[in-house]
Amino acid sequence: MSALLLLCALFSGHLLAHRQGHDYFPVQSLEQQLLHEADSDELRSQCEEAAADLREHHRWQDARKPRAPHCQ
Repeated sequence: MSALLLLCALFSGHLLAHRQGHDYFPVQSLEQQLLHEADSDELRSQCEEAAADLREHHRWQDARKPRAPHCQ
């Protein structure tokens, strides 16, 4: 009885989703997933490098600014 209940619970969501118009997206193949992750890693590393360059440039510009004397 519990096995039947478990099977019904497992498949009810799938059947109801198709009846209510939900779409399932196909799972990517392992090769497609790895290519996507590699592209994402490459973009992430490019963004991190650009952010580091921007921080360095900001620090350089900030260091060149004349400092106002502190009045006490």
